[in-house]
Amino acid sequence: KLNADLHDLNQNLQARVDAQTQEIRNAYEAEQRARMELEQLNETKNQFMALTQHHLRTPLTYLRWYLDRLLKEETGPLNADMREAVAGAQTSMERLNSLVETLLDVTHFQMGKSDLHLKSAHLGSLATQAVNDLRSEIEMMKVSVIYAPPLEQWPTLMLDPEKMKAVLLIVLQNAIRYNHPGGRVTLSLEITESVVRIICADTGVGVSKEEQTMLFQQLFYRGSGARDIDAVGKGIGLSVSRLFIEAH
Repeated sequence: KLNADLHDLNQNLQARVDAQTQEIRNAYEAEQRARMELEQLNETKNQFMALTQHHLRTPLTYLRWYLDRLLKEETGPLNADMREAVAGAQTSMERLNSLVETLLDVTHFQMGKSDLHLKSAHLGSLATQAVNDLRSEIEMMKVSVIYAPPLEQWPTLMLDPEKMKAVLLIVLQNAIRYNHPGGRVTLSLEITESVVRIICADTGVGVSKEEQTMLFQQLFYRGSGARDIDAVGKGIGLSVSRLFIEAH
């Protein structure tokens, strides 16, 4: 009787194992199908974004050309009010053009089509250019920018100068814009055999521990402190800088 009961138990156990194995196999196959569908959907989304942004470039190019002609008075003289209106339109158009270019870069990098043009460039020179581009904001906030070590001691590296300058601009602009008037921004450098680390520290509003993990990962995410200071910021700069650095 014990032998018969044991045989019965083994048969029932095998049947249960077979049933659970099939359930796991079915769940795995369903997960695989869902993952493939998600990847296809993501690829379609990226293609759509790239195509949309590409087609936005052409009308923006024409707008820039026409506004430039107006400001140069090639179509006739402008009074002060007209010039102010055209200049305002040109500023808004440049911002829109910059946003389109940034989103196009993001889409290409997310699709694995990162296009880096590597060449030998001095990191200190790129930092100088970035700071000079932000000079008006630095003066408006009365912020001091400190380098440690001095920029001439920074290394020359193989990198994409345009992309790396964009990263420095993004990080520095955040450090300046969300600082306190009369504050400080410090750019320091740590170099090992395989890593060059640029550290940007500021005396600004800061970011909570809970929000720090989101900043470089999620497009259009902004910390609460940043939203309080600048309600119209886009929240894409740090995500773009992460993509550029990872591409290098």
